Amino acid sequence: MKAESLRKKKNWASHQKTWYGKWHVWLGLIAGTIILIVSLTGTILVYRDEIDQALNPKLFKAPAQGQKLSFGQITEQLKRDHPDWKPEFLFRAEGDNHENLPYRAHLEGKEPEREIFVNPYTGAVTGSRIHDSAFIDIVLEIHRTLLIPVVGRYVVGISALILVILTISGLRLWIPRQWKYLQSRLVIKRNASLSRQNYDLHQVLGLYSSPMVLLIALTGVVITFLTIIAPVMFLVSFEKPKSLAQILNNKSVYVKGAKPISIDSAVAIAQRAFPPKSEIRGVVFPDGVKGAYAVYGQGPYVTKTGDNNFLYVDQYSGKINFNTAVDLPNTGKMYLNWVTPIHYGTFGGSVTRVVAFIASLIPSILFITGLVIWWPRWKGKAKKKLRKRRTMSPVSDFESPPNPNQR
Repeated sequence: MKAESLRKKKNWASHQKTWYGKWHVWLGLIAGTIILIVSLTGTILVYRDEIDQALNPKLFKAPAQGQKLSFGQITEQLKRDHPDWKPEFLFRAEGDNHENLPYRAHLEGKEPEREIFVNPYTGAVTGSRIHDSAFIDIVLEIHRTLLIPVVGRYVVGISALILVILTISGLRLWIPRQWKYLQSRLVIKRNASLSRQNYDLHQVLGLYSSPMVLLIALTGVVITFLTIIAPVMFLVSFEKPKSLAQILNNKSVYVKGAKPISIDSAVAIAQRAFPPKSEIRGVVFPDGVKGAYAVYGQGPYVTKTGDNNFLYVDQYSGKINFNTAVDLPNTGKMYLNWVTPIHYGTFGGSVTRVVAFIASLIPSILFITGLVIWWPRWKGKAKKKLRKRRTMSPVSDFESPPNPNQR
């Protein structure tokens, strides 16, 4: 009975491993090319600010010279110097040395969408460009949507989910049948054939990188499917769920004849509402008579990227309609402060960014090494099937059938 039970367990383990193996191979083949593209673009985006600034040094030149102008002062100067411009928002450029960087804005109603750069100390425009034509913006769009409108975003999100499944199934396949072979699974056999070294590299790299790859993939899934996940954030915190549309489509109460408050007034209201020592990162201006100000701030926090918050201010009454610092559940705050920083490795500075760079690169290496493992096996199986068909055929493929009229 004991031997029978042991045999059944071994058969089940073998069957399970075969099942995991098939899923691992076919999911890898289906989503592998997309994962390769997203992986390689992800490595670039880890250092997107540095790359963008290196490629466009003139646009990002705004050396510190005294006191910065307020958001309101800059906006008024833009209106005076360029009466036909209507900025949608005004944000400081991201980067470690942001004191010497310009502010960025997009112009409303301009096709194609134009991005302008403004010196925060003088209010002068330092340059402009077509937003969608910038190298980093193209890479970002490929990473997020594969340049396919609407559908591409979800294709990328599903591929990130498949990467999670590939990582978990790969870990299951890594487990040796007998623990005495454990040590051989932890190293690459240097004296073995190239195909064996490639197989070992796939296994060893997949094992050691699995925590990093899982984090990158899972955060990618959350970012893509935020519209679905947002209500869940409230539910798990035992609060009434709110959709992303309810949070982001905040409106002002329009009163006929009412005069909107100034940009600087909205910023001052936000500054008082944000946690102490928070720095205002940018302002989104009201969209029409029913739009609201959106003010973004960043305060000191355990991560290098800081305590991120935003709020909506009624453009007439100055009332705060929504404030992430107090109205968002802890799960929502985790998203603001951790999900994107983990995905791009910015949460801990230069060390974590190197880790994120490596983690972003590894899925592409695993796809290539996996393809190298699969291709000869598939070729071998195809040849085997062909030989079998020829053997079973009554007439050889290399012989002509006999002519019945021939004597």
